Amino acid sequence: SVPEDFYDRFIYEFLPDEQIRINALVSRIVRKYLLGVNTIWYKNRIYDMVENGELEIVSRGIYSDEAIIRKKR
Repeated sequence: SVPEDFYDRFIYEFLPDEQIRINALVSRIVRKYLLGVNTIWYKNRIYDMVENGELEIVSRGIYSDEAIIRKKR
């Protein structure tokens, strides 16, 4: 088992300087790294990062994974 924030580096690696939809970010990570980590886990981790103030939501979508996020400014 690894620490909860172990995979954050993959999130940051694919997080552009501009905004991005959560589902697009997760898709990029999963396509590049076939680590067996569930997409739901990445989405939940991204929302934890929003709650912790590391990322911010620019706009919400109809579904939670359609929200647009960016690095906290």
